[in-house]
Amino acid sequence: MGNIRVIAGNAFREVLHERIIYSVFIITLVLATLVSSPLTLLKMASEAGDLEIVAQLSGKLMTIVLGVWSYAAMVLGAILGAAVVPNELKSKTIVTVLSRPVSRGEFLLGKWLGVATFVLIYLLVGIVAACALAAYFAMGLTSLFWLAAVGMAINCILVSGSSVVFGAFFPKGVASILALILPGVGAIADNFRDGSFGLVAELLYYVAPAVMPVSLLDASFTTQMLDPQYGLYCAVLAENLLYAGAVLLIGAQLFSRYEVRLG
Repeated sequence: MGNIRVIAGNAFREVLHERIIYSVFIITLVLATLVSSPLTLLKMASEAGDLEIVAQLSGKLMTIVLGVWSYAAMVLGAILGAAVVPNELKSKTIVTVLSRPVSRGEFLLGKWLGVATFVLIYLLVGIVAACALAAYFAMGLTSLFWLAAVGMAINCILVSGSSVVFGAFFPKGVASILALILPGVGAIADNFRDGSFGLVAELLYYVAPAVMPVSLLDASFTTQMLDPQYGLYCAVLAENLLYAGAVLLIGAQLFSRYEVRLG
């Protein structure tokens, strides 16, 4: 665990020096600008006593902001994760790390923990801001919202972990795209299970991450669910968390047998 902790700490510090950090601030600034205008309208509606309009608009605003924020976090995880191994190969520092009593599995896991920590902190900032916005408009946050927050975190974990693994074998751009596509493969395949490519789609559906039957974020604010299936939602989230662990485990096994080529 000591080796993993040291590698994770170094990876986190390396992430803080990446140029993409500037993109984080730009995304935050753009979101703040986009939110400011609807907030003014909501304040006017609230002062006028149009509580129904306030509830509808604030719910839609929360859904849009959190949706964009969580996707930005996933993009960050994909880009940062895909770069960690290629950067080590290019600078040849991987030779120094692996010459010590550090396994390749510990190396990948430590790198992923460093990236995932940064991405989850970024996601947490967005969730806290959403909670503050909800408190401002006296919006109650249901258990579906907290499940949605957990789902967003698990997606970030899955994307960042798979991008680290893919980045060990593919170019950074390809690894990032594959990692971003992975969480949606099951939903895409589900649309083709009854078509000409039914067998292939069926296979992809079952080897891909589990598909959430509803959008938990939408259901938290914009829809009224008569019978939420909390057990099913929790099972999907748990399965996808285990899926992320399996990707890292399989990636570590493959990387341990992979011929490392220095850049």
